[in-house]
Amino acid sequence: PMGSYTIEDGRFILTDDELDKEYSFKVDGSDLIFDADQSSEIPVIDGNTVPDGLRFTYSEEPVQ
Repeated sequence: PMGSYTIEDGRFILTDDELDKEYSFKVDGSDLIFDADQSSEIPVIDGNTVPDGLRFTYSEEPVQ
């Protein structure tokens, strides 16, 4: 997917321009917390999807 993002009122809004979808995250310091209620439906791939409340943490170090 290709798109853009904005940050508004403590929310990170990711817009997928190809699929016309929008995904919302609450900004918590350097973390983003997925908000399923405010987002387009996430597709299921290989039986998995992104659950509501999943925390994405920025790190300069590789995650192992």
